[in-house]
Amino acid sequence: MTEPILSFDQISVRFGGVLALDGVSFDIARGDTFGIIGPNGAGKTTLFNCISGFIKPAAGGRIVFNNKDLIGRSVHEVAKLGISRSFQNIALMQDQTGRQNILTGLHLRLAYHPLASILPLRRVSDAEAQAAREIKRICELLKISDSVLDTRVDTLPLGQQKKIEVARAVVRAPELLLLDEPAGGLNDRETGDLIDSLESLRDSSELTIVVIDHDMNLVMELCNQLAVLDFGRLIAMGEAANVQADPAVIAVYLGQPDAA
Repeated sequence: MTEPILSFDQISVRFGGVLALDGVSFDIARGDTFGIIGPNGAGKTTLFNCISGFIKPAAGGRIVFNNKDLIGRSVHEVAKLGISRSFQNIALMQDQTGRQNILTGLHLRLAYHPLASILPLRRVSDAEAQAAREIKRICELLKISDSVLDTRVDTLPLGQQKKIEVARAVVRAPELLLLDEPAGGLNDRETGDLIDSLESLRDSSELTIVVIDHDMNLVMELCNQLAVLDFGRLIAMGEAANVQADPAVIAVYLGQPDAA
């Protein structure tokens, strides 16, 4: 069995009287492209927020990444361990270009003092050259053109903004990439373009990718494993085709398209 890169053990989260996650336990294998699906309010984004350090689960639960417990770590500490994510609502600097936004993802990798950037130091120029090459490689995989990179984000279509946010997350060189509704708000053409781009990224990297999305075409195209949440509980998990055919999943989610 492939070694898990991420494990959840009895993760529970309560918001007032609402139990958002209820004893969720499962593993994600290293190298998988893993989908987490379920109706609105099922607890999917809450689970991502627990991984990222935005929410602390109830006592007794554990989230283990590369044999390190994530609970209690800050958002910055989690990122430094090798976890990166995108968000449901685009979190880009709208008055900056695509390239400038992607560059902000490199702050953890360009680990020199800010004053060093104004000095003619070889290590600084080498690091910046390497960063430029990495941005170029990732943008080619995601099919982001130079013209898009050099355009202000607030003038770009939503589909291009989504890909820039993914590029900013990937340029940090994470081991684990969390994508929260990357197809949210996109039309069919934009979603198809995003699927092609994410497939290129998946097929050319050693990333473990975890995707939350309501678009089942994207999920089934990308993901080899699925977990299904409903009212904070894990109700199914396994190979994508088997989960899609599970009667319990059909009843609570796939059979109710208006639940999305």
